Amino acid sequence: MFASEFEQHGLWFGIVVEDWGDPRGATKAAATLRSYVNGLDNLDVEALHNALIESDEAFGDDPIWESGPIAGLHGARMNAHQAGIEVSAEELNEGHHCVCWLAPLSDHP
Repeated sequence: MFASEFEQHGLWFGIVVEDWGDPRGATKAAATLRSYVNGLDNLDVEALHNALIESDEAFGDDPIWESGPIAGLHGARMNAHQAGIEVSAEELNEGHHCVCWLAPLSDHP
């Protein structure tokens, strides 16, 4: 498992990737997802952070994919997953369920 925290436009996010057969894949997936968030402007970052919090509170960590910010995140997560698979040895990831999650951190100092 790989986990990291980062700040973007004054808001904190956490990334957790797990169940990768090759740690290089987890690291690449996390970097790709972070790059997506870093590329968003201030308003989009705020909307994404708020949507993640609302989704978590309403549905117990099951995001509402129909909202704009979360739909964009879904696409970014798929791209991050693919980037991670591409840098990993295929035989190490075969049969693994690799996940890459972005979480809003609201109690960060």
